[in-house]
Amino acid sequence: MNISRQELYNLVWAEPMITVCKRFGLTDNGLRKQCKSMDIPTPPVGYWSKLKHGKKTEIIPLPKESASNKQSTDLTEKEITLPPPMNRNAIRESEIRIGDTSIFVVPEVLYAKDPVIIDTKEKFRHESENDYLKKNPFKVKTGPPLNISVSEKSIDRSLSIFETIIKTLRLRGWGIKIKDNLTYAVINSEEIHIDLTERLKQVPNTEDTYSKYKKVFSGELHFNIFYGYRDKDTFKKIVLTPNWKTR
Repeated sequence: MNISRQELYNLVWAEPMITVCKRFGLTDNGLRKQCKSMDIPTPPVGYWSKLKHGKKTEIIPLPKESASNKQSTDLTEKEITLPPPMNRNAIRESEIRIGDTSIFVVPEVLYAKDPVIIDTKEKFRHESENDYLKKNPFKVKTGPPLNISVSEKSIDRSLSIFETIIKTLRLRGWGIKIKDNLTYAVINSEEIHIDLTERLKQVPNTEDTYSKYKKVFSGELHFNIFYGYRDKDTFKKIVLTPNWKTR
């Protein structure tokens, strides 16, 4: 879509730059460079915060276009071409692409702060065969645990993955809910069943003669998203920082 210099000026002063970028799938830096090349002033740092809290702000007027920026055409204003506005899903993809992606990286060490993470950690401590863990429980107990089915050595890693998912949901204004012993991601009032499991693998059974093979935890974690009773998506590759540790 074609947009004039005046129209672009009106856009960047009507709402934050990051919002304009998301709408058209542009990067913040790219849009600012475009404004600079067209001699379009942009709101200074802190402008939108001051406006939100009713503090005095100043709108910088659009200066007359310099001779070096004018086109050698009959147009009275220079025009640029922007991509067409995106739909809601495309805007969300753009937010992820141009935003701070560090929130999607699972941290190396689990720092349990969220009550639901603490409750889940407490559940595993209570069920652990490690006497030391049983003697040193967390002090917070507010509700049921998350749906996590993993080995004891994968608990902290699993909780860090789930905590990252919860933070990402809440950053977007969504949430997490536990109902009837099931965990749900709540997105726009829709409840989506999710859980995290550890894949079992079959190995030779050397402990008894009842069965030739036995199943043991493999260390491969699966994050599952369920649709109805049968259909689900499973994510096996979850980005972790190097040298992941437990604490």
